[in-house]
Amino acid sequence: MAKNTLFNFINTYFRELTLPDVTKIEVKQNQKGSYFYHLDLLNKPFLFINNSQRYQLINHHISVYETEKADNPTLSQYHYTAYFHDEAGKMYQLHVYFDHNDQRTMPPIFCAQDENTKTFSPVKADQLEGQFIDLAISNVEMIMRELRAQLARKISSLEDSYNALENQAAALADNLGDDPQAYIQALNKVQRKAALLTPLVRHQQYEHISRFVSELVKKMSGIKKEKAKISHDIQNSTSDSLAPSRGNNRALAHRNMLFRKPNKTEKTVSPTNYAKELQELATRFAQLGTLSRIEQTITLTDLNSRLCGLALELELESNSQPTSLAVLKNLKTLHDEVHLTGKALLNTLLKENEFGLAKNLRAFHYLLNLQHFTQALRERNHELLDFILENCDLALNNQPLTIRGILYPSAVHYCFSKDSGATPMVDCLSVLIKYGASVIVRGENGPALVHPLFSSTNHPLMPALAANRKQTIDSITFYKILIADLKRYIHERNLNEVQSLEFIQMIQFYELEIKKLLTLKELPTPLQEKILNSVDQIKEDSNDLNGFLNALQFDSEIITLGKQVDLETKEYLKKSKDRRIQQSQSITHYVDNITTLSKHIDLKAIDYETFKKHMIEYLHDCLTMIRKQSELYDVQKKLQGTHYTRGSQIPNWLKDLENTQSTLISELQTFQRKYSKLTAGKSSGLLPLYHNLQNSLTDIKNALTAMKESLSKLSLIFSSLPAVVPTESIKVERIASDDTGPVVR
Repeated sequence: MAKNTLFNFINTYFRELTLPDVTKIEVKQNQKGSYFYHLDLLNKPFLFINNSQRYQLINHHISVYETEKADNPTLSQYHYTAYFHDEAGKMYQLHVYFDHNDQRTMPPIFCAQDENTKTFSPVKADQLEGQFIDLAISNVEMIMRELRAQLARKISSLEDSYNALENQAAALADNLGDDPQAYIQALNKVQRKAALLTPLVRHQQYEHISRFVSELVKKMSGIKKEKAKISHDIQNSTSDSLAPSRGNNRALAHRNMLFRKPNKTEKTVSPTNYAKELQELATRFAQLGTLSRIEQTITLTDLNSRLCGLALELELESNSQPTSLAVLKNLKTLHDEVHLTGKALLNTLLKENEFGLAKNLRAFHYLLNLQHFTQALRERNHELLDFILENCDLALNNQPLTIRGILYPSAVHYCFSKDSGATPMVDCLSVLIKYGASVIVRGENGPALVHPLFSSTNHPLMPALAANRKQTIDSITFYKILIADLKRYIHERNLNEVQSLEFIQMIQFYELEIKKLLTLKELPTPLQEKILNSVDQIKEDSNDLNGFLNALQFDSEIITLGKQVDLETKEYLKKSKDRRIQQSQSITHYVDNITTLSKHIDLKAIDYETFKKHMIEYLHDCLTMIRKQSELYDVQKKLQGTHYTRGSQIPNWLKDLENTQSTLISELQTFQRKYSKLTAGKSSGLLPLYHNLQNSLTDIKNALTAMKESLSKLSLIFSSLPAVVPTESIKVERIASDDTGPVVR
């Protein structure tokens, strides 16, 4: 399991912490013996309402465990726990798990308590998912933000001290002399500072340094003691030579012990190979300046690896260990010089945008930190930002940043704050989302900053969401959280009906987006991708409709009709797998037509009311087609299950079914022709269409509505377009009396 840096920070600096809305911090142990910090939170009035069921918040807390495990979402860096009562007094429990990047590791878990056993068991509450997540985020974000800010300051302070101590030790190494005591003391300080940093960072570099320096100190102290002992023994030997003859035997015996050959059970110390290898590495390092950039990255990486091997030998007590203070000092000096050179080369490569070469310096990627991160944002260098986030384990969502003297709650806040025509931040925001940053972040006095992207025309940051569809605009959970955010804002501000109208319209829009995504899920995956790719392409190629589209998205008539189309489409598609296949074929046909047509339409001449009128008419036609196809399916199913004896008279009810079938097919074929691929014809002048496309009113209506669907991502209408209409009726044939079923042709 990985170490939990938050737990370690709390554990070490418990008494220094000041956290908002935390009433008590205490260490606890769960049933499995694992330690965790329990952060009791200030209890705030909060109420969930779900299908007339009311859940009242009783208490809540944050748990930060000692260890975390990436492949087990419940063993995340921390999780939020809340307890509720319903109106009957029954207890409920909510868990929302977050990783070190403040991303959720799994969907929220909502449990009900058994009144007898007092144990909690999960209950289904999908409709409350967005509110659960919003509640958790709203209660943990300020605390995590403050924790991470204090942790970052502590790491920065310790690293400054560590670097200063390293410089002091290096200066003493140049004047080691015969007495290394001052150097050893300096190394001890370096080791202790590295040991303090080890539990606070996710990389292992300080742990390696701590162990390496500790072994150096141990070996140097041992050599110093051995030298002192030899010196002392020589002095005693000299004194003994002046003493009576009886003492000469003891001195001679001691000298014999010093220079005797070891027996087979004792280790021999042969430092020659160790010193030779170290000298070879020093020679290679000295030649570094003559190499090309790519050779330098390879050589530095290899030198670092070989030095790590020599450091490891100190711990293994091998026969080749050095017995010279000078060799040990040279080992430490070369180790430091390699890392300083690696750091300088890495920074140079990043400055010159040589990310391919910088990738080779993996051994030095631990040096990437918040300073590099803020530099990339400040310079709007999205490629550098991408490299840093790919190779450095940074928290994104609740990590405060100071850029040009201004404190920002997170990198996403900075992007929203600084985005303008002169300083576009869309590429940086796109990279942040790619690596897990959430755009559902609040400003100082309003709801989430992302809402204007959906209500504005051609918002410059919207492409960042389109580039990360799965995390944003194609995510049902994303819209659920947006809805919960607006509901919480309306409640917190106690807005009246007029004040909340704009937010209610946004909520309705997000609800419709959820319905569209649910409808889209019923289609085959390749077709889903085709539709979404076509939407993106059309949005890139067509900008004139965006004003109409934004108005239509929040039009109550359009929303109501769209929901009805969505509902009846789902009911129809449930009836037959074959119908779903036909539907997919039909949708593919229409998507191809719309994509082609969108490149040749100029809609500047049309007004909004005309556009809306065509849209409403089209939606009504969709409803009619869906209902007729559903009825036709039922009629044909009855006909397929019908048979009668040859020679007998056809029943009137059967004739009625066949007549109904013929009428429905004829009507549906009329609709299909109406909305089929546009054919060449004369221009009516209402809209200038290119390539001599027919410009009749119905064709214009089809083009407009189809364009609207693509551009506003109304996938529910794609899925409700008429399926391929059967070209032949199902007829029932008379069969012999001994036959057992119908013959259908």
